[in-house]
Amino acid sequence: MTTIPSSDPDTPLIPVIDLIKHIIEFPVEDKVIDFVQPDELEKQLEEKLALPKTYEEIKATTDFVIQKCLNTSHRYFLNQLYGAVHPVGLAGAYIVEKMNTNQ
Repeated sequence: MTTIPSSDPDTPLIPVIDLIKHIIEFPVEDKVIDFVQPDELEKQLEEKLALPKTYEEIKATTDFVIQKCLNTSHRYFLNQLYGAVHPVGLAGAYIVEKMNTNQ
C-alpha cells in the first residue's frame, strides 16, 4: 500500500501541478465534457468515494471527478455568459492558495 510521504509536505502537490499544466494547455483531443446520465454518475461516484485509503485511490477519484466535470478551459467551450479564464487571475489564485497555510 502506497501512502503520501510525510517527510516532504509538498510532494502531493507535484501531480496537482502537472494536472493544472495539462488543463491550462487546452488539449484539443480532450472532450469539453464526458457526459454521463445523472443516475449512472451517482452510482460511479458512490463507488469511487467508498473511503479511499491509498494515495493512488485518492488520485484516481480526483481524476474521475475532473474527467466528468465541464472543462470551461477547453477552446471549444463557448458560452455567451463566460469568456475565458484570465491567466494572470488564475496564477494569482494559485499563489494566494499556496500562501494560505492554515487549511
